[in-house]
Amino acid sequence: MIRKQVQFTERQAARVRREAARRGISESAVIREAVDRGLGGRSGPTDEQWEAALSVAGIARSDVPDLAREHDRYYAEDLERDLREKREEWERLRGRPR
Repeated sequence: MIRKQVQFTERQAARVRREAARRGISESAVIREAVDRGLGGRSGPTDEQWEAALSVAGIARSDVPDLAREHDRYYAEDLERDLREKREEWERLRGRPR
């Protein structure tokens, strides 16, 4: 890492301090993340975002053994079924049975 000296307004310094305390990380880490976001230098989620995502991984259960692998196919089938049912309902309401 390269050491840099920067100056903040009182308001900026307070915001950095509060955010670091809220997240339990250093003020330097808060500033580095802000610079990355502001300059578009960081691609992908932050460590905090990864932790949040991982904290919910595996909390849902399914009786479908291949759901993770076949999610897109199941979603497409459900969407097609829903659209077909809505179309049939629309046709019924218009008085034109299929």
